[in-house]
This record gives sequence, structure tokens and C-alpha cells, in this order.
Amino acid sequence: MFNDHVSFSKLIVKVSLTGLLGALLLITGTVCVLSQMNGIEISPSHTRKVPSGQFVVYDHVLTNNTTFTDTFSLEVHSTQGWPVELLGEGYPTGTLMLPLQVGAQMTASFQISLTVPLSASGVTEITVITATSQISPTVWDTATDTTIVLSQIYLPLVVKRWPPIPYTPSLNSVSNSDQDNYYTVSWTSADLAQTYILEEAMSSNFSGARVVYQGSSLSWSVPSPGKTPGNYYYRVKAHNSWGDSPWSNARVVTIYPLFVGLQLRWDGNGYIRGSEYADVGWHFQRNLNGLTDADTIRSHYYSWYSPNPYGWDSETWDSYYSVTTGYFRSSSVPDDPAWKWGYPWILPYDWQFSNGQTVSIDGQAFTVSGPHSGYTAFGKLVQYWKLVNKNKFLFWDGGGSWKQYVHPGDITLHYESGNTRLLLYSDILRRDYYNGQITSNTVQYVENLTSANSFPTISAITTKDVEADRMEEVQEQMESSERGNSKPSPGW
Repeated sequence: MFNDHVSFSKLIVKVSLTGLLGALLLITGTVCVLSQMNGIEISPSHTRKVPSGQFVVYDHVLTNNTTFTDTFSLEVHSTQGWPVELLGEGYPTGTLMLPLQVGAQMTASFQISLTVPLSASGVTEITVITATSQISPTVWDTATDTTIVLSQIYLPLVVKRWPPIPYTPSLNSVSNSDQDNYYTVSWTSADLAQTYILEEAMSSNFSGARVVYQGSSLSWSVPSPGKTPGNYYYRVKAHNSWGDSPWSNARVVTIYPLFVGLQLRWDGNGYIRGSEYADVGWHFQRNLNGLTDADTIRSHYYSWYSPNPYGWDSETWDSYYSVTTGYFRSSSVPDDPAWKWGYPWILPYDWQFSNGQTVSIDGQAFTVSGPHSGYTAFGKLVQYWKLVNKNKFLFWDGGGSWKQYVHPGDITLHYESGNTRLLLYSDILRRDYYNGQITSNTVQYVENLTSANSFPTISAITTKDVEADRMEEVQEQMESSERGNSKPSPGW
């Protein structure tokens, strides 16, 4: 650990000598400076004996002993020049430089992945990891991983491997360029292997991993109905009657909330009250049916009314979104300028909510609560954010004497708080104004997501949690059932 206020007893110095490859010198002594107040620490340093031709993974922890949040640049170097990578959050496939943000007095975990060549019998490798503060580059620390490669004995005519467990297979990159929720995981053949075991996990440390394939094939494909949104990590090992090989390298594939093949439906009831009295059924579907380029997905929209007392026409159009960010890009039809406000049917991926937060939806302030526990209209257990508008604002203006406003609390939106980020429920009450004066005319639409092939799932929701939140919803719906004179508003 090094900074302007650190005491230390060991200092690793890189020494370059003309005509030499270089050396690492360990100087033991005591340098007296001020007592440690700030600094960082990488721990632990490892020493491990391994056979040649293996993948070795070392776990490390970076501790931020300072009183402020900092981002540290992690670098790794193999003194033997062997393939080595840093693995961490956001970098599951490995990198030579890893930025790692750590809060004050907090820790963060990362891994070193080292590939030991088959020809490295009897060699000792020292892998050096360096962490440097981006705020104060004089604050840094190093750790070393020592890998001792066991010597293999080569006998005349015959090479012995004992016990004859399989060699380690290598996992190939996983491609999902068509951005659907199906893909194939494949790996290389391993000498002495009889079968292979493929594990899948939702985290890079493979906690809670499950076996998805066991057999003699060199590949596995996602079965129907496909994967739901999330990050999926894979590793494979070989097996024979003598035992198992070490685990292979890990690979990750991401299914985004917007994926080709996503099919959704919402159903709603409209209540027109005041000078007219009518009930309307509103239904709409979205089918994400293809890519127009590598990062643009097409959403085909279709809506209709049933019951339809006013004889309104059905509507259809295409809209386009970024696969990797979730943001709206364009539409096949122009915006209707009469609608002054709209809301998304899926949250962009970088929108993050917290309980009590005030957020802006299309320029209007909403209060966030949650996450709450409950069920979708089709019976799936979920957690969701509840958003309620804070202020009165103009909702619709056709340019004449009539306008529609919403008052504080007239809009309630529920968005799934997990991986799908879908709109689960909406309740919007619009009030008619004539020449600036409020009337008794109202329009209310209450809509629910009723079908989705990316349905949200969660764990650790208790029955008590669900019932408490459900009672709150029922009470809200009872209070609004008599409220409610035109079509529903279009979403983004």
C-alpha cells in the first residue's frame, strides 16, 4: 500500500538492467513515514501448484481504506508472458485493464484467469496485479500470484498421465447476433473425455449454478421456450471413469429485455362519464419481429376496441428501439400533436428508481414507491415500482375549446423492477375542461399486461407482502371505478 501517508516494511521495485531481461527485487527494511491514514490493499497473494495446460483462477479482494469513493485501475502482468485476464463485474469475458469503483471503507472482488501452456512443465510463473487510484495516482498497491507448474515425466516411448482424468475443454464464444432468446453453447474436445458437464449460472462466480447438459456432445442449444432477459454464464468440464477435469474458461451471453421474438399483450377498460356514459374495451399487442440493423429492433403494434360503442377503427404501426439500451428511436407514423404527454411501455435500461424518489416521465414529475410485491394479471409473481404523478398538467389539446388535464394522483403506473422492465399496469383519469373551466366529463382507462413470454420472476416474496400490496391495489381500483371521454392515449 502506497500513498503520501503510509508506513510499510516491504517495497517491490522493478529494476531494469542493460542487457538483462529485468528482475523483481524484494527489499526488506523499515521506512518510517507518517502512520497510515489512507490507502488501498489487494489481498491475498496466492501460491498454487498446477499441471500444465490448465486454466487457473485466483480470487482477490480490493479494499478501499480511504474515506471517499474511488475508481481504481487494475492491471495484470504475466512474467512468463502467458495469457492472463482480469475478470470482474461488467467484464465477464476478461480484460487486461479493469476499472473498479469501490466505496469508502468498502471492498470489491475480482478474479485473475491464467492459462498455463502445455509446454510449461516445471516452470514457475509470477503474476503481478497492480491497483492504482484514478483520483490520486500515488495511491497504489500490488499483489502476486505464484503458479508452480508441476513437472511431467516423459518416459521413453510412453507418456504417462496419472490418474488419467480428462484434459480441460475450452468453451467457445457464444454468439447471439440475431438478438433472439435462443443460442448454442459449444466447446472443444478434450483428450480422455467420455462425457461433458455444462453448467449455467446467473452470476460470474457461479453461485447457484445448475447443470443444463451432460453427455458426449460438444454443444448444447437453448430449448423452447427460450431464455428470458438476463445474463447467463457458462462453463464446462470433461468427465471419465477416473474423475473430472478442471472447469473450463467461462463465457457469458446477454438476453436483453427487448429481444427478437418478444410477444406482449395489454388489455384495458375505458370508462367515459359525464355528458356521455359508455364503457370501452381497449386491447393492444406488440410483436418484436426482427432487426433492421445490429442494434435496432422492430416492434409491430396492433390495437383494437371491444366493446366498441363508438365504432373506432383498429390501428397498426411499427416502432423502432435500441436493443442494447431500450430507448425509442423512431416510428412508421408521425406523432399526433394533440397528445401532450405519453409514457413508455418498457423502461430504458439505464433508468434506476428508489423508494421516495421523484422522477420525470415525459417532462412530468412522478413519485416512486417500492419495490412492491404482487402478481401480474396472468398470475406471475413479481416485484414492481409504483409511480404516481405529483402535479396537474395538460394531457390532450385538439386546438379547440375543449382540453383534458390530469390532476395530482390521477395517473398510476406499475413497472416490473427486475429484468423485463415492462409496464404491468396503468390507471389514467383525464378531466375535461371547456374554455378553461373544469366540467363533470371524465375519461379513465385501466390497463393490465395480460400476456408476455418474458414474464418476471422473483424470489423471497412472502404471502404477507403480496396480500398487503394487493389490498392496496384493490382499494385504489374501488376508489377509481366510478371515475372516468375519448380514446386511450398512445404509449411510446
